[in-house]
Amino acid sequence: MLKVTSRFIAIGAMLVCALAIDINAPDVKLLLVMLGALGTYIAQEISFNKAMIARQEKRESDIETYKIITQEYFVSDVMKFVRNGDFASNIESDIPIRLYGFRYHRSNSELVFLNDAIEERAAALTESVRILQELASTNIFPVRGMQGIVSLPEEWLYSDDPARVNLYQSTRTELNQLLDDVRAKYDGLRATARKVLNIP
Repeated sequence: MLKVTSRFIAIGAMLVCALAIDINAPDVKLLLVMLGALGTYIAQEISFNKAMIARQEKRESDIETYKIITQEYFVSDVMKFVRNGDFASNIESDIPIRLYGFRYHRSNSELVFLNDAIEERAAALTESVRILQELASTNIFPVRGMQGIVSLPEEWLYSDDPARVNLYQSTRTELNQLLDDVRAKYDGLRATARKVLNIP
């Protein structure tokens, strides 16, 4: 709409100029000043229009990124585990896979927010997932006889070696603390994105 208005103003200015010359206007300098001001106004209006479009495109891009994160990676099963899970329990392998997938795509410059405040939150979440992944990848293994299930090795817990039992307990505690940090960082991202992007 603004672009159309600008075009009509520009055409009108040219017509006024032509008419002024045709009727030998006595104050041509004043007319030129007025036309110059009109031209400046038109340029500012066009610039404002472009800025509005850029902001809208930026918002739409960030909304799409947010939807991908919440609907493909931090889905309901993942969030149920993030909020209430325990690494001593049996875990569906799809859950860590989705978390790691989020981090992988973030590390490859995908799922990046254009808004600085949201991107800062997303970076904090990515770092939390990275730390969790590094510890889990060396301590979480498939459960024997249960396809698609992973967990801390129970043989550590029931070992006659006190060092193994202690390793199980300390690793479980640390993993669960890291999981809680992921939850906090995700909630921070979610709250900021919803506020900035004005989405439910």
